[in-house]
Amino acid sequence: MRPSHRSAFFACAVTTLGLASSLLWLGGVLPWWAGLFGLLCDAADGEIARRSGGVTTFGALYDWSADLVLCALGWAHLGGTFSPASLVLLAFLVPVQVALHLKQVHFSGRTGVFVAGILLEVFGP
Repeated sequence: MRPSHRSAFFACAVTTLGLASSLLWLGGVLPWWAGLFGLLCDAADGEIARRSGGVTTFGALYDWSADLVLCALGWAHLGGTFSPASLVLLAFLVPVQVALHLKQVHFSGRTGVFVAGILLEVFGP
């Protein structure tokens, strides 16, 4: 079945909105709710694409790429350092996420990092 162009565009627009919102939170422009909104968009974009017949390779890779970038930026936002051990962990997690994606298991690596950052912002250290 050929994906609906309108549905694919809408799903990618939701990804873009979530990406922008997340970047504004990580950059200190908007408060914690922008990070939460970004997570909600991340959950919604794929669901919208799947339910409306708008799944595309571009959309799936765009969403996945945004997750990887935001996961790394979220780690830095938490004050994490990119030590050799954390880089080895990231090197392991990227192929795991690719394998999950190929098996149609939809997993966002940034969720845990963002939830930790939001909780720290709301409730303090």
